[in-house]
Amino acid sequence: METKDLTPTFIAKKPCGCVVFAMVDEPNPSPQYRNELAKEIANCIKQGLTIEKVTVDYIRNLKTMGCTCDKVKKIQPKDSSQSVMELKV
Repeated sequence: METKDLTPTFIAKKPCGCVVFAMVDEPNPSPQYRNELAKEIANCIKQGLTIEKVTVDYIRNLKTMGCTCDKVKKIQPKDSSQSVMELKV
């Protein structure tokens, strides 16, 4: 019988649904780890990612980690007479 790891873990998802970040919420973390976790989650939120709390088992069962969608970078024009360019990177 397989044991499931139900340790809480924070993940961050892009708007497309791809998981691009995971960090375990340790049961008895040091103050330093707790601060690092808070900073990383805040950074994800600033990037527009959605935060969810799942289990380590959920992470282990993901088929892929990282964004598998086409990546498009929009280049803003220097003046309004030009249109926005999209480049796949």
